[in-house]
Amino acid sequence: MTSRSRDNECYDYVIVGAGPSAMGLLYGLLVDHLPPFSICIVDQGDDSHDDTTGDPKDWYAASHIRSSKSVYQIFSTITNRVVDLPIGKGLGGTSNINATLCMPPLASDLESWPSPWKENLLIHVQEIQSVLKNNEVLQGAHGSCSNPSSFPFKEKSSLDIMTGVPTLATKSDGGTSSKFEYVRRNYFDGLVEPLLKNNPHLKDSVVFLLGSQVQRIIMDESNAAAKGLVYSSRNGELCTIHARKEVIVCAGAIESPILLQLSGVTLGGQVGLHLKDQVLIPRVFFATSMEYTKCKTVNGIRALGHWREGRDVLQVAILDTSTIQSIVPTTVAMAVRRNCNGFLFSQTWKRVFEFIYLVFKGLVSWTLWCMPVQRLVESYTVTTLVFLMHPVSEGSVRIRPRDNRESQDELMRRDVDITVNVNYLQDQKDIETLRRCWNSTCQDGRATEIFPRWMFQPVAQIFFSWNWFQGFCRLFSQPYYHFCCSCRMKTTGRDNWVVDSSLTVCNHSRLRVCDASVFPHTVSNPPALTCAALGYGLAKILVATVEKDKVCSK
Repeated sequence: MTSRSRDNECYDYVIVGAGPSAMGLLYGLLVDHLPPFSICIVDQGDDSHDDTTGDPKDWYAASHIRSSKSVYQIFSTITNRVVDLPIGKGLGGTSNINATLCMPPLASDLESWPSPWKENLLIHVQEIQSVLKNNEVLQGAHGSCSNPSSFPFKEKSSLDIMTGVPTLATKSDGGTSSKFEYVRRNYFDGLVEPLLKNNPHLKDSVVFLLGSQVQRIIMDESNAAAKGLVYSSRNGELCTIHARKEVIVCAGAIESPILLQLSGVTLGGQVGLHLKDQVLIPRVFFATSMEYTKCKTVNGIRALGHWREGRDVLQVAILDTSTIQSIVPTTVAMAVRRNCNGFLFSQTWKRVFEFIYLVFKGLVSWTLWCMPVQRLVESYTVTTLVFLMHPVSEGSVRIRPRDNRESQDELMRRDVDITVNVNYLQDQKDIETLRRCWNSTCQDGRATEIFPRWMFQPVAQIFFSWNWFQGFCRLFSQPYYHFCCSCRMKTTGRDNWVVDSSLTVCNHSRLRVCDASVFPHTVSNPPALTCAALGYGLAKILVATVEKDKVCSK
């Protein structure tokens, strides 16, 4: 499906990115049988699946494999530790490396969204889910995982446990992917590919420019309208494509503001501000009953629960043992991966801490793979993850020209360094919210907390005094990799916005942004399905605009 470079060609709609929002948008444009419009999708990834990300159970490892062709890494910090921020690429985007969860936002998440999203987004979510089910790429619960009483929490805790978590995967067909029981599917597999297969004539309307990195958006300075974009092909050649109608940026909450800033769209510095990501902390229990550990699932997630207190919402994931081999080593080793910016000889210290991190990670991995330890872990431990879904802390995405260039005229993506600072847990309110959930969902008598209660808390109380929990969060918290809000949407009473309710960029024409960057705030579940529904909803807006223009022209 990859194509040759197409310099100076023209399309009606040019879409940047190929993730869930772009696939929802493309599906909506095609399924509504628009007139013979041409659509071009530009993405730096490939169309083929990566073996390193094929197994849904390997979702955590998949996002940290730097050699994978489905992901690239941006470095940032979390509580003065260095972390990788994985960004999916290729057809499917982040759905190539996420946990394959297909979950809608809560109704309360949309209360502050503007019309038509407040009224229609959940309807679009249901329509997308229906298509995925009809295309047989949506899995539910598997194994004996449907008994909430078997989870290591108080029976009267504030958690509403949900089992049978919807997952984008299919049963292995016994072919090249037969080494996996289930195979990951993404939003291209679930939405677009079946549509093109069943309607071959639609293929003439779509061109996929893969292995192509967008360098900047071409703007008409006379009327602030998007005209097209410049991209670099696989061989590094710079090419230009033009948009007759619109350029729609679906590159994600990190890349979308980067492209806008490169193209001179800053809106007084608002583009790239208010970046948010959810954060997680781990919790490991020793289980005295085998009913805790006997369950095996499609993607390693037995169940999800929401904890609510006022406007605060946290999510708790109960994992099966298949994910421990990848999560535990990285979580433990990341505590020693320190940020060296500001140090004397900072580059040397950076290499030292990176070496320590890799060695420590390898030692923990090797320990877990030892047969007695592995059997003990698989038989008698339960790992849970606590997610802060609506953090107060927020950060930014910024570009910095290389080679001390002062002018940003004609800057390209390859000419700049990127600074991503999410400011995880910077606001003390976030740690306090995590603590309340932690205390509310403490274990019952059938399971004993190993980590952090016995393996960290006694030592931490010496070094962190009474506030051991804050020390724990600062050492072992990790990103959830659900970046959003960096080009947020206009809502009632908000002046600092980037796109309006039709996702058109403020003070610009023929330029829209459609991905998690436009969320007014975070949502209470993994956002991939919300992004796909957002794209599908934008397609309906575009179709309605076309129909209106046709009527007016008569």
